Amino acid sequence: MASFLFADLVAVASPTLSPTLCAVGVVNLLTLVSAWFARLATGSRYERGCQAACLFLLATTGTLCGVSMHLGPGTAVTSAVTLTVATLIAVADSGETVGASDRSA
Repeated sequence: MASFLFADLVAVASPTLSPTLCAVGVVNLLTLVSAWFARLATGSRYERGCQAACLFLLATTGTLCGVSMHLGPGTAVTSAVTLTVATLIAVADSGETVGASDRSA
């Protein structure tokens, strides 16, 4: 009897997560990580692969923005914010770097 009550208590206390929402969260997290790695790989031999992965995941996250509208407005907004932040990570430059025009040929 006590184990039955404990199982009910655990079932009520543990949140139920939708596998779809977990997949959207994983894609959003992978998008941010790929943008960061694309930024770090600039100038290395991994640059092309990291940029391709980042571009693919940016397109996937952009598609999720529209597709996840029926999951709730929070999910679509999360994907839109992830898309914005990942684009800023990959593109925006806040430091001083040597550009192609500054390099001597």
